[in-house]
Amino acid sequence: TGGGDYGLLTLSVLLRAEAERVLDVAPDAFRPRPKVDSAVVRLRRRPEPLLPDTEQAAFFKVARAAFGQRRKMAAGVLARALGLPRPAVAEAFAACGIADSARPEEIPFAAFAALARRIGHPSDR
Repeated sequence: TGGGDYGLLTLSVLLRAEAERVLDVAPDAFRPRPKVDSAVVRLRRRPEPLLPDTEQAAFFKVARAAFGQRRKMAAGVLARALGLPRPAVAEAFAACGIADSARPEEIPFAAFAALARRIGHPSDR
């Protein structure tokens, strides 16, 4: 968690694979030379995803909503995006061990999963 490179892609990969950074690739290895750093990453598929299929829709609903405004505090963004009362979202954050002031990139995979179980069920809305 943390940093600009943590987002929906990271959560999607973590769901189904273990990622390992193998090596960094210098910008001068490319033509034209990019203005970004590159890396080779090895993905090892998990035998089973970290979440059952029945929980994945809610998980990604919550994660997509949270990362929709990644510079803002996730609780407020989720309350607005999911049409939930702010106190209910604050209660869910507390129950999942997430600081009310957390930004999406500060919320680990397991905490997103717990949060989705509490507030992200698609059939509820």
